[in-house]
Amino acid sequence: MSIGQRLKMLRKSINFSQDEMADALKCKRPMLSLYENGKTSIPDEIYLIVNNLYNVDLNWLLTGEGEMYISQQPTSVLNTNTNIVNDLKQEITTLRNKNAEQSELIIELFKKLTDLQNKIISNKI
Repeated sequence: MSIGQRLKMLRKSINFSQDEMADALKCKRPMLSLYENGKTSIPDEIYLIVNNLYNVDLNWLLTGEGEMYISQQPTSVLNTNTNIVNDLKQEITTLRNKNAEQSELIIELFKKLTDLQNKIISNKI
């Protein structure tokens, strides 16, 4: 299953139309359709919005591994995760769209983020 298909699965799980989801993601409905159908790449901002608004696990969204939703977390943990994501976003943006090998590196960065997120949740850090 592709990232776009998982985005569509999320949309359907929250019972949103494409128009409603596009509004939430701050994009136009035709662009959301392109994302869902894998016709264009999804900008990093969309991943962050999905994570923040719907508590979606970025690892699941990017790779299909794990659960769709992150368990409920205290606000401080969510803020920490957002800060980590923002720190990594700078690095990810420079790597994005260069070549397939670096796209794999982006996925690995998000996997590491998810591992760190899980450690934070279980208070191991």
